Amino acid sequence: MTEFGLPHSKEGFPIYEPGGPVLREFLADRSHVSIIRGPIGSGTSSACVLRIYMHAMEQRLNPDTGKRHSRWVILRDSYPNLRNTTIKTWLDWFPEDKFGRFFWDRPYRHEIRIGDIELDVVFFSALEEGDIQKFRSMEYTGVWFNELEYMSHLIFMEAESRTGRYPAIARGGAAWDGVLADMNAPDETHWLMKVTGEVQVEEADEDEEYIKPGLPHNWRYFVQPPAVLEVRDQSGRNVAGYRNNPEAENVKWLKPGFYDEKCQGKTKAWIDSRLRNQITFVVDGSPVFKNFNSDTHIAAEPLKVVPGQDVIVGLDFGRTRPAAICLQVIDGRIFIQHEFRRYGMKYLNSMDCWSAPHL
Repeated sequence: MTEFGLPHSKEGFPIYEPGGPVLREFLADRSHVSIIRGPIGSGTSSACVLRIYMHAMEQRLNPDTGKRHSRWVILRDSYPNLRNTTIKTWLDWFPEDKFGRFFWDRPYRHEIRIGDIELDVVFFSALEEGDIQKFRSMEYTGVWFNELEYMSHLIFMEAESRTGRYPAIARGGAAWDGVLADMNAPDETHWLMKVTGEVQVEEADEDEEYIKPGLPHNWRYFVQPPAVLEVRDQSGRNVAGYRNNPEAENVKWLKPGFYDEKCQGKTKAWIDSRLRNQITFVVDGSPVFKNFNSDTHIAAEPLKVVPGQDVIVGLDFGRTRPAAICLQVIDGRIFIQHEFRRYGMKYLNSMDCWSAPHL
């Protein structure tokens, strides 16, 4: 039986088919924290929804009730986004007429009662630090962060601390407990990028939180292939367009030409984050060089000092983080080889940056 191309069981329930190897690995993972990052349309939200139900089915039977009890909280950055996107996806898979009543008073909740499964799901918005009080004294089996790129580290830590609390150990405990999270590629300032080591972490000032780099041993981090690939011009330096990636996941469940359509009228930064699944860089204020392009202006490997050429040192004492750069001007181009910061030195990996006719 099928409906709109989606296979259904004889009882009328939709059958989920993961659309790629990364989605399959994510579904099979049982780490305490499972995070999946992918482009839009890549099926991560549905995978998280189905994992919640998988864990509910895997839960131990309570000997007193003969039921498999579990309780989840689903978090999003706002109630409108919860209602219009997260809950819509949830009810597409678990409609009320088959799985139980959905309560539309805030916080939204769904009481699933089917067979021996008793699954309670609560939907919260959590964006500001003040939202942390929502988690006080709560006890859950698991938490799903929908669109983790919008969640602070503080909220993540507090919500995670409430997992593994239901069912109580005296009633058999949870067969699995933990955190699920899906996300599009965030910008470089997101706390998770520091944990995974995808951006450099520096020692923080006294008034800042320091995040230790390195993925904890009981975490797994899944990154899907990009949905589109760049097409370069003849020089190989400039982006001339985009083409669909044959390795992209979940494409069979998207309308024809979906990614071609989404590329139109978008900035490169948006395409990099939402379609190419690449970490983007933040530009605060008004950039000095508006045409800066990381693919063009950042070298693939550290640049070496050219013998016989002057080395220029630029200093910025700053307010809290003094810094210095070492560079050479060669054939009208600036080559930045080293950057010194308050807490150490790193390579900038810059090449062919900008012409400098006035130097």
